[in-house]
Amino acid sequence: MMKCIFPLVLVCLLLCGCGAPAPAIPTEFSAPPATEEASLSSAIFAGRDGSLESYRLPQTDAYALAALDFGLLVLSGQEHTELSLFSWQDFTQQARCQLDFFLDPQVPSFQLCADGISCYDSQTGCILVLDGSLKRIRRISAPEDLVGSPLLSPDR
Repeated sequence: MMKCIFPLVLVCLLLCGCGAPAPAIPTEFSAPPATEEASLSSAIFAGRDGSLESYRLPQTDAYALAALDFGLLVLSGQEHTELSLFSWQDFTQQARCQLDFFLDPQVPSFQLCADGISCYDSQTGCILVLDGSLKRIRRISAPEDLVGSPLLSPDR
């Protein structure tokens, strides 16, 4: 009996492995070509049915985006950072702020909170606190013996 089952199992395994090959999964995707040019103002109201909306950034050197409760924050620049705040409703620029240093969004001292932004300027050794309209509301000097970059507690 055992001698009959073994060849049967072997034949079943071979037949299962000889099925039709799975279709190839494409590895590269390309965007469909644009059919017509549309201005930013005409593209604002497209896609209100829940579809994906896209907008062109006015900054060509933007290197980071951050979603805030009150808008989209765009970081741009190369040696100095320019912060631009755009509204969620119509993607118009609400505020702009020029920093005298390059702000790396990966450092822990760059903090986003419900009512503003804080970041550490290593050149001056100060923590800058900006409100929701990107106006400087505070400048806190860091201790001179500080090692690394400081963090503000949420209650500050």
